[in-house]
Amino acid sequence: MCIRDRSTWGKLQMMKRAIIMLVLVAALFAVGFSLREKSHFIYGNPFGLKEPKRIFKDQVQKWYEGQLLDHSSPLDTRTWRQRYWVINEFFDPAVGPVFVYICGEYTCQGLPAARQFPAQLAAKFKGLVLVLEHRFYGESQPFGTEDLTTERLTYLSVDQGLEDLAYFINWVKKTGQEGVTPKNKWVTIGGSYPGAMSAWFRYKYPHLTVGALASSAVINAIEDYWQYDDQLYTSTSRSGAQCPTDIRAINSFIEEALLKSDESAAEMKKSFNCDSLTNNEFLSYIGDIYAGFIQYGQRAALCDMIKKGGKDIVSKVDTVRQWALKNQDADDYSIASLANTTYDPNKSSRQWTYQTCTEFGWFQVASKYPDRAMRSANVSLELSRDICRQVFGYWAVPNTDLENVRFGGIQQKSFNIVFTNGGEDPWQWASLLKTDNPKLHAFPVGCNGCAHCVDLYLSLIHI
Repeated sequence: MCIRDRSTWGKLQMMKRAIIMLVLVAALFAVGFSLREKSHFIYGNPFGLKEPKRIFKDQVQKWYEGQLLDHSSPLDTRTWRQRYWVINEFFDPAVGPVFVYICGEYTCQGLPAARQFPAQLAAKFKGLVLVLEHRFYGESQPFGTEDLTTERLTYLSVDQGLEDLAYFINWVKKTGQEGVTPKNKWVTIGGSYPGAMSAWFRYKYPHLTVGALASSAVINAIEDYWQYDDQLYTSTSRSGAQCPTDIRAINSFIEEALLKSDESAAEMKKSFNCDSLTNNEFLSYIGDIYAGFIQYGQRAALCDMIKKGGKDIVSKVDTVRQWALKNQDADDYSIASLANTTYDPNKSSRQWTYQTCTEFGWFQVASKYPDRAMRSANVSLELSRDICRQVFGYWAVPNTDLENVRFGGIQQKSFNIVFTNGGEDPWQWASLLKTDNPKLHAFPVGCNGCAHCVDLYLSLIHI
């Protein structure tokens, strides 16, 4: 995350960060935990952000060799290797907690250089940091390098992922890995889908942890997630009315070219290096250009880029095109690519699409308010359903009501969970923004540019 000046953050936001720290200390660690201390996802960098200096010396990659393939079947004893990382330089086993940073729908690289908040907590509280890669992502593959067939992906679910986490924690405790003892308290930390996992793990396994930090936690499964697109309009409007107006004009210009003729459509897609995409796939690709900026707190950079790109619409479209050519992969939007079962440790679109198609939805469709839509109306719920059916079969439809019944949705009845959300984050409407439950803590962070998982980035404030 780029470092904002004090006038942008403001004293109020600094206070909110301090409150989060107090809650983490007082609410999460209060269960028999004495501090005894002296005074004291995007991987990649498409927006050119300056990453902070790493506050820990090293993290060691290791493997848990005994993870179960199918936790739901006591007769299935097959196991596989799950990758994890260790940061132990701050750890005092006599008093320190264990922070488990949960990786999600991507190739995990350990604790990201930009998201060092868990290491900051470990340094403060003499803790241990463990980072666990999610099954079927990166190199944590239950079937090794075999193809990711739909049959094999039936072992990919949030339930299996939560069981993996429980099994892993139990293994560390029982075998005393890294000097861990039964006295050490455990806290899960995650952002976005892993943020939801952090909350759900606390709900399902309260005996294994004392608390959870659930950053931008998408705990509410929503199939028709039009609120995402609507938030893009709200967020860009903070840069002035012209920004969303320009984006909508760019979209209209592109869509008109697609509708004009087959030749015009082919020419427009080729100019973005998207020859392989259908028109609707291309429109999804275009919508995500803006979404990426806003989701990761770069709304001002997006609006400035478009504003400086020129006064006429052709220049503005070309400005967006030049950025996309350097930073956005068209293959992620192709049904043919999603249907490709070949394993690649650096690709995750097929796996994540499987999870959204079978469990969560969260289909990022155009806003239900046409005058606020930041992507084409063709990017619809039916388009998303059709992608699911074509890639995985006609049975692949998310039962979001069932998911919310099973895990509670926003009607959380758990305890000792801190929920944080950035005020410009389009994912906040699938999270918990307020609660009357005194055992849960919800903090919306309303500063300028505060977006997805904002609190996980290294703080300017010494804690």
